[in-house]
Amino acid sequence: MGARKTSKHSTLVWPVLVTLLVISWCPPSEAEPIRYAYGGVITTADPSTGIVAGTRFDGTFTYDPAAPVTDPLPSIEGQIGYGSFGGPSGLVLNVGGHQFLEVRNLGLTVDYGPKYLPTPSAQDPAMTGVSVLAMTDQYAVTLSLTNTNREVFPPSPIPTSFSLDDFPVRQLLVVDRASHGGVTLLGGQIDTLTPLPVPEPTPLATILVVTGGLAFRRYLGRR
Repeated sequence: MGARKTSKHSTLVWPVLVTLLVISWCPPSEAEPIRYAYGGVITTADPSTGIVAGTRFDGTFTYDPAAPVTDPLPSIEGQIGYGSFGGPSGLVLNVGGHQFLEVRNLGLTVDYGPKYLPTPSAQDPAMTGVSVLAMTDQYAVTLSLTNTNREVFPPSPIPTSFSLDDFPVRQLLVVDRASHGGVTLLGGQIDTLTPLPVPEPTPLATILVVTGGLAFRRYLGRR
């Protein structure tokens, strides 16, 4: 009997099947980084910036709530400081279509107001204030979201979801840290805040997809 022939189609099918099976077995990451796009309008600007009120600004901020905090912020009564997150954290700010700064660190503070003081008063209103903080040697950037009338989320865990509908007060603040006393360079009103997906393909899945693609290329080359 002659040797059994192996079809070109089976040579192609098996690598592809193995690739798909292993990809399906690759577990998803335990936690994905949080990434938001924001935007708004500059309302005040220091003359030294050359920026005028009414200019649009936009950008993104990213943090991983599962990443270790590399530079803890002090927590005070009624406020929790989450410090600077490791991993892919950071903030980008563009003003008038041009990048104003990019910061490779990010911190959060969440103010829960007098309700969580050691001796709260029945008259103290519930509130929530969130500050997204990014700093360089020269600049300090704050995205501030505040609701003075109700509690938006509990003190823990680290907040991972934000909606402008929950925060009537939404502000951008850029301060020149290098100047004496800190000069406010830019102030603005945030009017858009949109969650963005952060794809995290597993390395093994990526390798297998490439392997399957090479097998397909070899198959086409033998035709």
